[in-house]
Amino acid sequence: MGYQLFEFENLKDCHQALTERFEEFFNAALKKHHQVSIAFSGGRSPISLLQKLSVLDLKWHACLVSLVDERIIDTNHDDSNTKLLHDYLLQNNALKASFIPLLPEKISNDTNALFNFANQHFKQPHLAILGMGTDGHTASLFPETSAFLNEEKENIVLTKPANAPYERLSMSINALENCEKLFLSISGVQKRGVLEKALKENAPYSLPIARILHSQKVTTEVFYAKN
Repeated sequence: MGYQLFEFENLKDCHQALTERFEEFFNAALKKHHQVSIAFSGGRSPISLLQKLSVLDLKWHACLVSLVDERIIDTNHDDSNTKLLHDYLLQNNALKASFIPLLPEKISNDTNALFNFANQHFKQPHLAILGMGTDGHTASLFPETSAFLNEEKENIVLTKPANAPYERLSMSINALENCEKLFLSISGVQKRGVLEKALKENAPYSLPIARILHSQKVTTEVFYAKN
């Protein structure tokens, strides 16, 4: 358990290695389970990675694609992670995959209903691909929220970040730790500093990513690009 760190000089090499590791995990999980469930993170950083994954020659028809987290906004909004996956991952060969939404097509103002929808439709991923913010958040588990400290029974939690827009739905710590494997993709000197701080932390953790990296239940493979 814990973590493994892989370092690369640039993002291109990092994404290439992550793509190869993704393919390896996908094929092994398919042999084991006959269907692969994978959760992806949003944001702008993973776009080039998503595009590389979309053209892989895999048995995508046997893959369930879901989101690590989502902003509570219309799924056609430019800030929607649902839209991001449809635009950049669920294309080419990956178009054959099945998508499990966190949000219904029509968004209501009833956050409890949205919370219930997300948990009812949740499918435990075998793999989750994570990112990390400079504040140490991962998924939509932020330092100022208690969700990353609690052993939430729910697979999806509702979060309200203080320093980022939109209410969010996010996989809980419990759901992330129930994955067979986690991949974390980060780049740049600033995020390396946050990573080093997280690795030195002891419980109780102030950084959500530290809670993941020190997990006794799941191993996180960290892919770090210097530039």
